[in-house]
Amino acid sequence: VLATTLGPGDHAICQFPTYGQLYLLPRHLGVEVDLWVMKEENSWIPDIEELEKLIQPKTKAIILNNPNNPTGANLAGGTLEKIRSLAQQHDLTLIGDEVFRPLFHAPSLSPPSVVSLGYRKSVSTGSVSKAYSLAGIRIGWMISPDSDIITQVTNARDYTTLNVSRVDDGIAAFALSPAVLPRLIERNLDICALNLKSLDDLIARNPGRCAWTRPTGACTAFVRLRDSEGKLVDDLGFSQRLIDETGISVIPGDSCFGEEGVAGFRGYIRISLGQEPSLFAEALGKIEVLIRSL
Repeated sequence: VLATTLGPGDHAICQFPTYGQLYLLPRHLGVEVDLWVMKEENSWIPDIEELEKLIQPKTKAIILNNPNNPTGANLAGGTLEKIRSLAQQHDLTLIGDEVFRPLFHAPSLSPPSVVSLGYRKSVSTGSVSKAYSLAGIRIGWMISPDSDIITQVTNARDYTTLNVSRVDDGIAAFALSPAVLPRLIERNLDICALNLKSLDDLIARNPGRCAWTRPTGACTAFVRLRDSEGKLVDDLGFSQRLIDETGISVIPGDSCFGEEGVAGFRGYIRISLGQEPSLFAEALGKIEVLIRSL
């Protein structure tokens, strides 16, 4: 979608922090990309006025990641409507990476898809890898009301993925079938809920050392850590020490999601909420020991 929508000399705006390929791939293609930065003091909800200021005459697309990786934040319906209005006003393609739909942690927190906003130049992408816990099955999709976008992507796909494995296709069809899909999503939401509760307890026990904005979607949590002196920890050093001493892997926030000159996330670690709850609780216990040693 990115490669067919954008090209050299174009300009795009991407929600940030986010999955790196959403802005790094366009940059590799010669696209100028500005990052629309979310801030934790605003509960990771970006400022619409800042988005409007980023729009240029050569802007071609707004790229969203909803629910967001790594923060677990959602762009609510009202915010999405304002984004749609700006996109429509400036004739921009609205691209939504919605790979974590429908992992929303309360019914009231379920925003619409970008393709449900009544705007023709909108695109939603998804796959079975995240919300459906089938990362080994290389099946995904894109949806758009714009037949031109679908044609362009279909033509490009013929040069990259002419066919998929029949085994993958069969497993994906089974998982997405009406008999299986509701139970699969219910299971994954239940796992996230239990693991969020464990993280709630960890943060409550360590108020001076751990803080977060509780995720409302996806299956990731972005947790900020401080040492005994109240200083933000070296997230890369912490993550390396954790895996060396315990075998537990977390993602260092600044190293993996920070962008020099734009926004840094020193002290943050991203924790996956998709692990089996008893193993997750055991891992959190070991993480807590390391946090308290700093």
